[in-house]
Amino acid sequence: MRAFASFPVVAMVALSLAVSPNHPARAAVITVTSTSGATGGPDCTLRNAMTAAKFDRPAGGCPAGSGADVIELTPGATYTLFEVDNTVGFGNTGLPFLTTGTVTINGHGATIERSRAKGTPGFRLFFLAATASLTLNELTLTNGLAEVGEGTLRAGGAIMSFATLRLVNCTITAISSPDLGGGIYVADGSFEMVNSTVSGNDAPRGGGVYFDLPSGASASLVNSTITDNSAEQGAGILYAIRSKSLLTLVNTIVADQRLGDDCSRDFGVLTSLGHNLDSDGTCLGDGVGSDRTGPALLGPLQDNGGPSATHALFPCSPAVDAGDDEVCSAEVDARDQRGVSRPQGAGCDIGAFELEGGIFDPRDLNRDGRVDLLDYADFMNGFDGP
Repeated sequence: MRAFASFPVVAMVALSLAVSPNHPARAAVITVTSTSGATGGPDCTLRNAMTAAKFDRPAGGCPAGSGADVIELTPGATYTLFEVDNTVGFGNTGLPFLTTGTVTINGHGATIERSRAKGTPGFRLFFLAATASLTLNELTLTNGLAEVGEGTLRAGGAIMSFATLRLVNCTITAISSPDLGGGIYVADGSFEMVNSTVSGNDAPRGGGVYFDLPSGASASLVNSTITDNSAEQGAGILYAIRSKSLLTLVNTIVADQRLGDDCSRDFGVLTSLGHNLDSDGTCLGDGVGSDRTGPALLGPLQDNGGPSATHALFPCSPAVDAGDDEVCSAEVDARDQRGVSRPQGAGCDIGAFELEGGIFDPRDLNRDGRVDLLDYADFMNGFDGP
């Protein structure tokens, strides 16, 4: 009899623990099973997964989210969005917007893109606001296009963020905005980009990233590379930093933009924490002693191994062995964007890429860090390189 009598007590204790505010719901892992950009079942699509995480209920073929959710993508898959999901934020967005909750998307080398098919409407990929928190790991975001829906601000072709956003081992490329922040528009909250690349994006103002930080907001760039972007003002970074807000760079390359200056400001100050590389002197100003100015000597954006495309460093790049080893160890777990261990030489390298021996542009036959007529002459003479 005692055994039967104790069961209701145990059940009641378990129930009280489950609903107690001191015992929050466990995080759910939502595995996306389809690369479709649609909603509905029977499969779990990316749009369904974000809805399930946002509302903590089943959506399409996805299970309900619970607490801080983790969305797992198929390694190397491409998720193509072909229609506008919502216009709740500032214009069109292709994925469900986030205003609450904590979501992590593990890409494992996957790509999220706006469809390249003729007639596809313009939309950014992500919008987050209020108390939302989003972390993107090992993802490539591409072909976003910020366009107006019900809103009026055409900004952030990949992401518009008013909340907490963290990018780790990601590449943002081939993204456009008609107004601000070709790749990313950060307007509030907290932003961190680690071991990531922003390349080949464009906007009239802030081709790569536009930071419009109100009081209390913060943004940091760690071991990242911002290059080959285009803008009339601030091809790499454009910033507006109000009092009591902070934008910091460390171990980061902002250099060699396709069209325009590396950095530009509307107002405020960008803070260097050291060991940065700026090709035209517009980002760092006086900087600190460990900062460098000059061409970064980067290879093209391509598959250099790892989950996403990167810009390799030529051996003669001033970024080689010029990073802060403590930052590389503490902030990026002693690895680069590809997963290569840092350091490979006397010190870790500045930017998202760590140079290994033997990694060169195959066209640079004489290994001088440039592809030019001397390499062509070597090629014509049958020289295969040192």
